[in-house]
Amino acid sequence: MKRTGFNLTVLCVAMTTTLWFWAPGLARAAEEAAAKKPVAGVEAGQLLQVGGALVLVLALIGGAAWMMRRFTGLAPQQHQHLKMLAVLPVGTRERIALLQIGDRQIIVGITQHQITNLLTLDEPLELSPHSGEFARKLQSLLRRTENEAKGEANGAQ
Repeated sequence: MKRTGFNLTVLCVAMTTTLWFWAPGLARAAEEAAAKKPVAGVEAGQLLQVGGALVLVLALIGGAAWMMRRFTGLAPQQHQHLKMLAVLPVGTRERIALLQIGDRQIIVGITQHQITNLLTLDEPLELSPHSGEFARKLQSLLRRTENEAKGEANGAQ
């Protein structure tokens, strides 16, 4: 599960702390600028001040982007006992997933309100990464299971 709420809290605290330390200096600079007489040209100090503020804002944006990337689950997971091998979206919020639990593989249906075990595989599927064959293999497995269920129903009659 992603801990986005915690990360956003840390980000907000970091930004607030940074602004807390910079606010007195910025207020002092604004007071000094208001007290000075207006000048026709731009002074080097003003350019340096605007440039520093721009660098600070860009650094805050870059830091926020780095923190979001770092703490949103893109880091390697510590426990690999449960792996999601492939996902197939079948609706706006519904999908079918192939999970590896130890040496077993199961296919589950995931909706907004529940997760349902659709099929437990007797022999694991060998999926190469980025092959795009999951949908085709899933369809063949579902057809085979459906045909087996029909055959059992016909044999029981």
